Amino acid sequence: MKFMPINRQMYNVISEKEYFRRSTLNPELTKEISSDIAVEKDGYVYPVLPQTASECMVGVVDYDIAVKYHKPQNEEQVETYSTKHLIDFDKVDSAREMIQKQAEFEAAERTVLISKDNIYSLSIDTEKDSPEFALLKDAINKKQVDIQAYRGKLGSDFSNDLRLLTSSNSITFNKMKEIGGALDISGELILRDKNPNVANPIGEEIRTIIF
Repeated sequence: MKFMPINRQMYNVISEKEYFRRSTLNPELTKEISSDIAVEKDGYVYPVLPQTASECMVGVVDYDIAVKYHKPQNEEQVETYSTKHLIDFDKVDSAREMIQKQAEFEAAERTVLISKDNIYSLSIDTEKDSPEFALLKDAINKKQVDIQAYRGKLGSDFSNDLRLLTSSNSITFNKMKEIGGALDISGELILRDKNPNVANPIGEEIRTIIF
């Protein structure tokens, strides 16, 4: 696996041959996850762009019957898209190298995720939102994140997750675990007696980390 941070997004980098193979086997899925994929070619890494992308955007555009590369046009773009920034897990020969690569990946990911430019904020409906959903929204708001930077961690269901966060009043347990975990939020479940006088009391708090 190869990864590279470009303009505050972490891309999964594949060869042109692998991109064509995926497009042939499952074109619909390839299109769905294309926003997180970049293609390595001739010393540069090209993010997959939509067909409506401007010519000034560096990347590769898939026209179904052919692809077109928008190449770097200036020194800044040459530096940004150079393969010298690749984090290549395929070329790891020892546990030491794996640890070094993992540290490199985590440092790059932090650079991608830490930003105060486009703060994502959710409204909380204290009357309609379920308590657990309101709690998750509050945690996300307090993180002050650019939610687009977490697109890769949230995965192919990113758009649906955003719709859920902004247009629903409840969330399933599994989806809360999924979104919370992707946003680096840890959740703990605590069970205790409802009040001191219940029959057959637990007698203590029982807790566990659920994500």
